[in-house]
Amino acid sequence: MTALQRLVQSGNSALVGDGTNDAKSAVTRALVEFAQNPDQAGQLSYTPGTPADWDAPAPTTVAEALDRLATAVEGLLGGAIPLPPPSPLGTPP
Repeated sequence: MTALQRLVQSGNSALVGDGTNDAKSAVTRALVEFAQNPDQAGQLSYTPGTPADWDAPAPTTVAEALDRLATAVEGLLGGAIPLPPPSPLGTPP
């Protein structure tokens, strides 16, 4: 069991929200979905906060949203998205 799965199963009140459609509850639903299906992380549901930010149709999964964002960034850069420079602090433990 991953740390995320343990956190979600704990029912941590800071994480769970009030069960309505508030942002905390929406994040909790996404975390629960991810914790229960980590191999399907790219298929997590996505609902844009501002649908007009996307050409129709708006993406419906996290994977689709990331792919469309990557395509937009590649277009803005005029080529492939480069790797970030090495951190001056080194690799985290």
